[in-house]
Amino acid sequence: MSLNPSEERLKAYVEGHREERQHWREKVRGLSSKASDLHEVARVLERDLRSYLRERASVVPDLRGGLSPDAVARLSLRTLAEYWLRVWGEPRRKVPPTGKANDAFLPLE
Repeated sequence: MSLNPSEERLKAYVEGHREERQHWREKVRGLSSKASDLHEVARVLERDLRSYLRERASVVPDLRGGLSPDAVARLSLRTLAEYWLRVWGEPRRKVPPTGKANDAFLPLE
């Protein structure tokens, strides 16, 4: 996955602070364990990450990266949200496909 520079800065900040990392890991796990649609979870995480970045960038200069508050509002953090879902999210049980391909696995009568 290729993260944009703002996502890289935010990822490095969170992973470099134990409490922040623990908070986001638990948030990702909690959201992913309850949801049936991971695309919706990624959208919710992106919104939360954007709010978090806006709040933290006001006090952590390294997170600003020359971004104005308006730029943060337009910034995409979707790739970071999807990345953390893959790394920290609850594992999903794969459902076997249905149809004729499965007929080969049926017992012979």
